Amino acid sequence: MRPAPTTLLAGGGSRARALISIMYLIFGEGYEELTDPRIAQFAGISTEAFHKHFASKEAAFLALVDAIEGEALDRVGERIGGAGWPESVNRGVGAFVDYLVSREPLTRVAFAELFSVGPGIVDRLTRLADELTHLLTNNAPRPSRAPLIAREATAGALWGIVSSRALANRVAGLGQVREQLSFLVLAPHIGAEAAVKAIEATRSPPAPA
Repeated sequence: MRPAPTTLLAGGGSRARALISIMYLIFGEGYEELTDPRIAQFAGISTEAFHKHFASKEAAFLALVDAIEGEALDRVGERIGGAGWPESVNRGVGAFVDYLVSREPLTRVAFAELFSVGPGIVDRLTRLADELTHLLTNNAPRPSRAPLIAREATAGALWGIVSSRALANRVAGLGQVREQLSFLVLAPHIGAEAAVKAIEATRSPPAPA
């Protein structure tokens, strides 16, 4: 599948070409088969030029993940701008899911291929979910239960759902659990019943027969 373009990789410079090359090579060959010279060759640059931007394939891969994560969070921020809480949660989750589904191959890179990097990447595995949760709960009321771990639990649940689908090549199915993802964010703060009502309030009315 041809990956959808990401604006953060736009441009014809050697850095952007190297990141795009990693993206395509991962889809075709997998992360573990990558080498610095192979990436440089695919990008049409010298290995020396590649190393001017990245110390190693791992550093370049993480830069690609950073670009994907940053763009995803930017989309969320744009969608929730000006919206009050809890409406902003539904908007933000919708923007996040739309981004992941529309860029399914990139989603697999950001959520599934990270496991190929090795144990040194543990602290990066849930970063996107952590930052998303922060965005979505920034203006939320204090959690009614377990306030000290509510944000961590929410981020962990979001990560688990998205990463499991990325690993199983079922990213497209995230659209079907959009409301469940919103519920995971809302419920710790306002309770299950109020969370369901808040989600129902955002549903579009049925089309007239």
